[in-house]
Amino acid sequence: MPEPLHDLDSHAHDIVATIEASGVITHVAPSIQPTLGLAPAEVIGNVLWELVHPADVADVHAAIADVFAAGSACAIEFQILGVAGRWHRLDAAIQLVQGESRLEAVLTASDVTERRRVEAALRERDEQLRQARKMEVVGRLAGGITHDFGNLLTVIIGASGQVLDGLPPTSPLRPPAESIRTTAERAASMVRQLMSFSRQREDVVDVVDLNDVVGDAEELLDRLLGGHIQFNTVRAPGLWPVKADRTQIEQVLLNLAVNAAMRCPAAAR
Repeated sequence: MPEPLHDLDSHAHDIVATIEASGVITHVAPSIQPTLGLAPAEVIGNVLWELVHPADVADVHAAIADVFAAGSACAIEFQILGVAGRWHRLDAAIQLVQGESRLEAVLTASDVTERRRVEAALRERDEQLRQARKMEVVGRLAGGITHDFGNLLTVIIGASGQVLDGLPPTSPLRPPAESIRTTAERAASMVRQLMSFSRQREDVVDVVDLNDVVGDAEELLDRLLGGHIQFNTVRAPGLWPVKADRTQIEQVLLNLAVNAAMRCPAAAR
């Protein structure tokens, strides 16, 4: 081995190795042991790409070939197998030198496994923060729209109620007016659920009849589950009224229905 490489071995903290054009490792500095847990004798004589991760073999093979063909240095990052089957990511430089009897490639590499892991974790955290900010903006926008829509529904409910108050019981306009008010009230209930879900609505505790809540939710549940799933509701006679937030109870019913539908074989159709 040329004298400069002996000097490099004695001061090396990174991996230092010499490689033939065939990929055979002819020399490895002792610094490989604290890095990969392998003694130089365990590595010398092996072909480099036999130790390289399968996903990186083609790139490492091409890099060695280019160095010997062009005589220029190159930088490459790849994974190599260490002790106990652990993969280490190396940031390596390869250059051509004159050996004792032939040209050899000298590979110097540092273990960047932990650095890349930390970088990946930071990128993931940054992406999560960006997504959280986007969702926050979307939530605020949706909350504002929901609030405005709720105000419009309040006007519709009030106006339809006034129309109904002015209509005689036998008027043919009563059914359409009642349908408008009922539909608007259901839409208002959905708005309350959305605002509660987005935490933009305070809990409203009132005396409610659970049978009425279930009855009002039936049509919404039927549309939510689809025509291929049938469900039945059983109401308890003489059920006592309770103090609760009607919207939260409706949300519980929706969650139960959705969870049951996901576990129903018919839902896969």
